[in-house]
Amino acid sequence: SFLNTDFEKVIIIENNTFSLIRFAYIKFKDFTAIIKNKFINSLSENTFFLCEFEQVDFSQNDFRNLKYIDCKFLGSTKFRDIPYYKSSTISFDMCDFHKHVNFNKSSFYKLIFENGSFIETASFQDTYFDIISIDRTTFESGAFFDNIQIKKIDECSRRTLRTIKQE
Repeated sequence: SFLNTDFEKVIIIENNTFSLIRFAYIKFKDFTAIIKNKFINSLSENTFFLCEFEQVDFSQNDFRNLKYIDCKFLGSTKFRDIPYYKSSTISFDMCDFHKHVNFNKSSFYKLIFENGSFIETASFQDTYFDIISIDRTTFESGAFFDNIQIKKIDECSRRTLRTIKQE
């Protein structure tokens, strides 16, 4: 666990395996790369709570259960090339993305956005979902959902499907 810390310099966390990791009240003030890691605990959520990211890359991580709560993504953000894991859930609750965010070429069992905003464009091109949920979340500059696949579309809310269609 990391609690109430400011990281002033570049942070790179790469090629690790975590059974449980938690960040709370953390400010990542420079570029942060948390890439190519395995988060293997499927019984409990790995969490980022009240964190601020200046510019962050979460690409190529093997997530099982991950939750972002009240986080601010101030610079460009990447969640590219996330591999699929059956029954995993990644959720963003009360999170704001201020710059471009990229989820391209990623696969998710369940991806959830609640009570958040995307100030600049969000890209979900060539992305696969079993289930996606978008509730009370705004896309101020639009989103790209080109070539997405939703396996369990009947388990997605009408609100989510309308949002995707609108964008």
